[in-house]
This record gives sequence, C-alpha cells and structure tokens, in this order.
Amino acid sequence: MADEEGKAKAPDADAKTKDELQESFNRDYVEGLRGEAADWRTKLRDSEKSVENLADKLKKFEDAQKSELERVTEEKASLEQKLANQERAMIESGIATAIRLEAVNAGVANTEDVIALIDREGVEYNDGEVVGVAKALKKLLKDKPYLVKGEEKPVPPTPGVGGKPIDGSDANPIDEAFLGLLKSAQPEEF
Repeated sequence: MADEEGKAKAPDADAKTKDELQESFNRDYVEGLRGEAADWRTKLRDSEKSVENLADKLKKFEDAQKSELERVTEEKASLEQKLANQERAMIESGIATAIRLEAVNAGVANTEDVIALIDREGVEYNDGEVVGVAKALKKLLKDKPYLVKGEEKPVPPTPGVGGKPIDGSDANPIDEAFLGLLKSAQPEEF
C-alpha cells in the first residue's frame, strides 16, 4: 500500500507544482510576455513580406537587366550583319569597277556583258586593291572574242543639197517639175 500511496501522492505533487508555477508568475508579467511574443510574430510576418517583396523586385530587376542585355545583344548582332553586308557590297562594287576599267582599256564593246560573263574565281579583293582581273579578262576575251569592239569606219556624209543625193533617187516632185521647166526653157543650141 505504500506504493499505492506514493503513486497517489505523486499526481498531487505534480498538480501542486503546476499550481505553484502558475501562481509564481504574476499575471502582468505573463501578459507582457504574450504581448511581446505577439509583437515578434507580427515583426516576423512583416519581415517575411518584406523579404518576398524584395525577392520579387530582385527578380523583376534581373528580368529587366536580362531583357536589356538581350536587346543590346540583338542590336549588336543586327549592326554586325549590316556592317558585313555593306563590306560585301563595297567589295563587289570595287571588283565591278576594276572589271569595267580593265574592259574599257581592252576595247570591250559592252562592259556589263563582261561583268556578267567573267570568271571571278581568280579575282580577289585585298586591302582595297583588286587583283586578278587582267588575267580573268584575258581568258574571257580569248574564249569570247566577239566581246571586243571591231574597227568602225566612219560613214562619209552624203553629198548634195540638204544631205540629199544628187542622183535624184530621193528627189522631191516639185524639184522634178522645176527641173523639167528649166530644160524646156533653154534653147536647143546649147
């Protein structure tokens, strides 16, 4: 029974200890602690909201930076492409000009035909200078000699009044009538 009494007393001792603890803290102190805990929970929630807001702002800023970087990268690529196109056009124009000049010096009738027909495999543009045009043109003119102008003889002007022939092949009917009158008016002695 002693064990039973010890067991019976133990719950009472625990109950007594709780009661004593509850009574040992005064009510104002506990309410102060509860208020302080509530303040800390409020501050924690506010801090969590601030962290979320800052994280959202950081993400938006990073996205804006990324978008700006992408825009600048695309603009750079576009400008590089335009520059490459302009360089190609400049080189092509330089080569075409060199071909025209060489073709004129060779006596070619139509330089545009030469530009279209010339084999550009050996023609190169190096540091602002076009090389290989003379060789390519020589080969083209050897293969297609009809591209070179022939000797043109000047046509002499037609003798006669107003550029008309004297033989009367292009005579005016009035002129023929006038000539007839002149012949009939002359004496036959002559």
